[in-house]
Amino acid sequence: MDKLRLLIVEDDPLMLESLRLVIEHQDDMAVLGTAANGQEALTFLNDSCPDLVLLDLKMPVMDGITLIREIRKMDKTLPILVLTTYLDDDHIIDALSYGANGYLIKGLDNQQLLRSIREAAENHFILPWEVASRIIQKTVNHGLNVPHRNLLEYFDQNDAYSPKEQEIITHMFNRLTNKEIADKMFLSEGTVKNSITSIYKKLSVRKRSEAIKRIQILINSESFNDQS
Repeated sequence: MDKLRLLIVEDDPLMLESLRLVIEHQDDMAVLGTAANGQEALTFLNDSCPDLVLLDLKMPVMDGITLIREIRKMDKTLPILVLTTYLDDDHIIDALSYGANGYLIKGLDNQQLLRSIREAAENHFILPWEVASRIIQKTVNHGLNVPHRNLLEYFDQNDAYSPKEQEIITHMFNRLTNKEIADKMFLSEGTVKNSITSIYKKLSVRKRSEAIKRIQILINSESFNDQS
């Protein structure tokens, strides 16, 4: 029987080794590779084809949310399973909106983890009740704040923006402040401000409302639709 081959993306060496030992101990699983951040993971994926990616969210160089987006540009079907400490609405919604197949919270027992990996590899959607309940509550009380599909399509066809700038633009569309963007992306507020200044220059605008309006025009223009 062919083994289920995993890429583990985790920056904590102890957690990484623990996951490796648990997975390698299974007769039907193998660790094809490991990475300490999203950029290392993308480099690995350019040369190898795992059956599933198990990833953390908070990592240096490139975080898990950005990694999910980049993987989906390369492969629309590769199963992606998040394993993180973050049980908050924004991280959950962002991860699932960008294409994760499931969202797990660290601390679950090994059997739950292994069962979730096997199910995700079979294209099942994995959402434990503690995670699903937060989404339900968010939907009931506030409505979901999710990325705009047309905006993502625009990024796929326009290489003017770096992955970081793309994520910042998405957060701008979702009406987040600079501080909120910085907190979500694990960046300093100054770094976010510098990136937004760069975005303004590329769009030939001077303020946020003009930037959002300009991109809305671009993604809805006939020239963009013709390229789709």
